[in-house]
Amino acid sequence: MSPSNRWAFIRLNSLSIAGKRAVHVQKTSEFVDAEGWEGVAIMGAPMEVQNPGFGVEIRTAVSIPVDDRVGIGCGRSASAGDA
Repeated sequence: MSPSNRWAFIRLNSLSIAGKRAVHVQKTSEFVDAEGWEGVAIMGAPMEVQNPGFGVEIRTAVSIPVDDRVGIGCGRSASAGDA
């Protein structure tokens, strides 16, 4: 999937995100493997709020660092391992 198509997938799916945790975890894992990503940033609270456990599931699915500021804002402290 080209970068522009990947962005379109992510953008379109962010318009209706409740209950989309499994799709986003699967696609993120695929992109990490196919594109050689070095990290993942979850940039919006709505995805995590509407899909409880999303951050935990992403961290389990990939072997690279995952940053989600929602978890940090909810009492988890930032550390070098989070970046």
